[in-house]
Amino acid sequence: MTQLGSAMHSRGKLLTAAVVSEGYYLDGVQPAVFNQVDWLNIMAYDGGSPHSNYDWSINSINLWKSRGLPASKAVLGIPFYSRPGYFTYSALVALDPANANRDCTTAGGAQQCYNGIPTVKRKTQWALANAGGVMNWELSQDTTGSTSLVSAMYDTIMGGTTPPPTGRTGRITGIGGKCVDVASASTANGAAIQLWTCNGSAAQTWTVAGDSTLRALGKCADIASGSTTNGAKVQLWDCNGSGAQVWQAQSNGTLRNPQSNKCLDAADNSSADGTRLQIWDCFAGANQRWTLPA
Repeated sequence: MTQLGSAMHSRGKLLTAAVVSEGYYLDGVQPAVFNQVDWLNIMAYDGGSPHSNYDWSINSINLWKSRGLPASKAVLGIPFYSRPGYFTYSALVALDPANANRDCTTAGGAQQCYNGIPTVKRKTQWALANAGGVMNWELSQDTTGSTSLVSAMYDTIMGGTTPPPTGRTGRITGIGGKCVDVASASTANGAAIQLWTCNGSAAQTWTVAGDSTLRALGKCADIASGSTTNGAKVQLWDCNGSGAQVWQAQSNGTLRNPQSNKCLDAADNSSADGTRLQIWDCFAGANQRWTLPA
């Protein structure tokens, strides 16, 4: 791979490879290879139950990243066919147009599972924030027009129904003029989001994105375990397009999470450094009003 990389790059060409998503053969691609390739196409299909479901696919990419593959070189593979019967997506849509918006259907006397439009959009949105892109196997299995999976990818990437992460960037301030802060500037999933004296650090620099997420340090403000109960803690987590990461600014200064119908809240009405942020019934008190970047 070192020799291939040198030969290809000296000619202005790319070196890529398609690799397994998990299992024994993972070790066949040594981490030393990561520096030689421009990216790896991770075949995140033919596994999971149901076939190539969202969580299993994301875990496949994160497994490669945990071995040292840079996110920018991790390309998420998406199937255009079902398992176990290997029905093409186009054949399934031909059987019933409603199958375009499903992930499983009955065909050939058995349940066939695949990726419909909503899942493809969700995977693509995740890859925009956490990986190097998406690829598919394979193009001839797609439809055309409004049910096309490639079009679903394109619409997501170009900002159709799920806008890309662009927006206002700066600090978010709350009660006592304190800033929303990621504890210890940690980028680990589950890092606490808290109030802290404003200091202009990256841990206090937030992007209010076009998809209604709040992003810092390359990750999103997230409600732990997707909880909808009062007191559920807010943490940093990989951006994944879930309802636990949506925050809608209201005219009264609150940030409402529509999934829980609750608001971002500084616990115990406190402005002390280290006060955890949580969700709570919306009442627009001082500990629920936030000033977003201009």
